[in-house]
Formats: sequence, C-alpha cells, structure tokens
Amino acid sequence: MLIRIVAVTWNVNGQKPTEDYTNLLNLNQKDEELPAIYCIGLQEEFVARNGWEEALSSALIPRGYILLYSVRIQGIVLFLFAKSRYLMLIRRVATNYTRTGLGGYWGNKGGVSIRFEFSQTKICIINCHLPAHSNQLEDRNRDFHIICNKQKYSFDDVNYGVFDHDYCLWLGDLNYRIHESLARETVIEMIQNNEFKSLLMRDQLVMSQTDGDAFVGFCEETINFPPTYKFDNGTDIYDSSEKKRIPSWTDRILWYVSPQQMKFCVDNFIEDGAPLKQLNYSSHPRYFNSDHKPVSCTFEIKGRDVVPPPPVNFAIASEWYSREDGRFEYVVVKGLQTSSWDWIGIYKEGWNKISDYLNYVWGDPSLGNKNYRCTVTLPAIFVPKQPGTYQLCYYSSIEKCFLGISEIFEVLPSRNENTTESFEEIEEPNDHNLNRPNPAIQEEHYVENNENPVDNTETLEVD
Repeated sequence: MLIRIVAVTWNVNGQKPTEDYTNLLNLNQKDEELPAIYCIGLQEEFVARNGWEEALSSALIPRGYILLYSVRIQGIVLFLFAKSRYLMLIRRVATNYTRTGLGGYWGNKGGVSIRFEFSQTKICIINCHLPAHSNQLEDRNRDFHIICNKQKYSFDDVNYGVFDHDYCLWLGDLNYRIHESLARETVIEMIQNNEFKSLLMRDQLVMSQTDGDAFVGFCEETINFPPTYKFDNGTDIYDSSEKKRIPSWTDRILWYVSPQQMKFCVDNFIEDGAPLKQLNYSSHPRYFNSDHKPVSCTFEIKGRDVVPPPPVNFAIASEWYSREDGRFEYVVVKGLQTSSWDWIGIYKEGWNKISDYLNYVWGDPSLGNKNYRCTVTLPAIFVPKQPGTYQLCYYSSIEKCFLGISEIFEVLPSRNENTTESFEEIEEPNDHNLNRPNPAIQEEHYVENNENPVDNTETLEVD
C-alpha cells in the first residue's frame, strides 16, 4: 500500500490568515492525486482561534478532508487532516507535547506531536519551534533531544517512542542558521547565484547532523529553494532592519524510517524496496503575511497492504422520524478493548470534524467481550429535529479515533399532524444540553476536537 502525505511548516509570525492557500496545499489536482493525509505545523500562531483552523479547513474540507486532530502548546500547533474515505484505516491516535522554553516551564519553544496507525503502519508527526539566534546552536541541539526523549505514547501497556514508529516526519521552525563565518553580503550574493549546495555546507543543521549532535538518523531531501527567513513582512526582501539578519533555512521537514520498516519494504516490494519517496520539497515565496516563507513536502510511503473490516458495524433498525424515538443496532468485534467513555455520535451528513456531533449516547463497555448485537433506543429528545441525512459514528476513547461509521440514513419529518412548533421554538431541558466542552482541556495543551463528550444523564437503553 502506498500512503501519500503532505507536510507543511510555517512560522506565521503571529499573523492572521489573509491569503488563498490552494497553492500552498497543492490542491490544484485531480481528486485521485490528492494525499490521504495533510499534516500542517504552524509556529508563532499565538491566538488559539485567530482563523488558521478555519482558513485551512475551508480549503481542505470541500476536497473531502476531515480535521481529525489538532494539538498545541501556546503558538506551536499541529493539524492533522485525513481524507474521509480513509478514516476507517486510521487507528490508535495519540498526542503529546514538550515545553522547552524557560527550562521547560514555558511553551513558547518546544514540540507537539500526533501519532497514529494507518492500516497498521505506525506514523509519528512532530512539529517544533527550537531556540532562535545564531549563537544558540547548542540549545537547539539540546532541545531536539529533550523533545525526542519526551514524546511517549502508550497502548496495551506498551510505550512507544519516536524511533519505535515505522516513519517519523519532523517539521517546524528549527531555527538553524547559516554559520556566522559567512558575511551577510556574501550569503545574499550566493543566494542570487543559486549556490545553494555551497551555502548548505555552512548550514548549522547539516553540520550538527554530520557531527552527530542532533537529528542523527533523520534524512532531508536536497534543498533547491532560497532560505526562508528572514523577510520584511509583506515582501520578498530579506531583512532590511538594523539587525540585518543573515538569511537562513530555518524552516525544515525531515524524515526517519525504522530499520524494521526498511527490511519490510525490501522483503515485500521486489521492484522498488525504497520505503519512502519525497515527491517534492519546496518553499512558497509568493506568501507574504509573515517574515518566514512556508515550506511543504509530499511524501509517498510504503505501508502494510492490510485493510481490516471496521471493528464496529451499525444497522439502522427502522425508519427514523423527527420527535420520535430512534432505534439502531451495532456489533463490536469480540476482543476489542472498549471503555465506558466510548460514545456514539449523531452527525449530519457532510460533518467536518469530531466535535461536529449533534447528540451522542455512551457505548456499552462490555460488548468487546461478548460479540453480540446491541439494540439502542434513542429517546425522541436526542433524535435530530431537522429532517435530513445523518450518520452514526462510534468513537473509541482508548484509541482516540472512530472505529465504526454507519451508512447515511434519513430522519423523516414528524408524523404528528398536530405539531405546529417551529424547530427553533422547541427548547430542550437543561439536563439534555449535550454540546458541552471537554473539561479535560488544559491551557497550553489541548485537542481542538471534543474527544470526550460529558453528560450526567442516562441515555442508553440496551435490549
């Protein structure tokens, strides 16, 4: 199986989105050529909801993507979008974060990560912002190791680190600079002459890898684009302020493949055993609302050719009508680890992210041991009032993903001829206000989606 992933990194310098991001995301393609996954890492995105999620979603959602997860500490945020048709192949999602600013007490510097399994292929994505300034090379190398060592994920009592994944993509404002031994005028002249190969010999990241100080085992495609920092805002002119910073490739995307995955690819892909292909690696100089230029890369990675059936399957037992109880059945594969925090959400067709559920009920945590069909009766108060098309989705609080998605079904208009109220006139009791925020959200680390709905009422009736 070939899995196509697009990675993007951009230090947005605290600016709000003001441009069209179709070209940045390379969306001018046929649908079959689009990737399965977009992982987009931003730095210095200081205001949590200043429009970046909406701007990226507005570009990707019309092309069939779902915002699966996002995680942040302060201005460092990582978005994971997935093609909706691949949702049932994505399992065991986890996030983590590491603060490295002010000795680990502040999240202005550090890293965030999302790991997941795509058709049993383990993938880890890390977005980081390392210390600035040319003379902070040792701090950058140190913070790389701190972030790398602290990104841990646990499933089935097994702890996974960065290097326990088949693939790791590491992106961000790494802040490595051109060595100060080169004068700014010399650097700019070399850029104008496209002498990137010679200039990269003085790149601190390349030097650190060569010396074994950081990012050992990671690879990077040849850089054939000018340095991405620092520009005068709104221009393509390198820093003309009093500081006149030396242009540098601060914004990078690197990758790692485990030895086990390399062997798997050699053994199973006879014609081409390379586990990963980098189809492009480029900057986007025509974006001007930051002092950095964004960088993107398209990966094509080899995975296990396994498409297991969904662990949870739904059946709509009868027609659904507005203002009447609704019934459905679901089956959980025997042996599946379930939890009392698993829930089944009702989504309107065309939903865009996990938190778009309209209502939900809690799952039966015992079903994973029984492998039998469970019939659920939803009280009329939970059935959507608005006629239309909907889906049921089973969310696992253990694996942080959907384990089953129903076929589209229709909620028909009410059969009660005496009903005269408009939908807006009907008020639900406070006890049934189900759209409450996730109470587990922390100030500097949160997943944008409400992954654990909270409700104190008993809503599940199992026959």
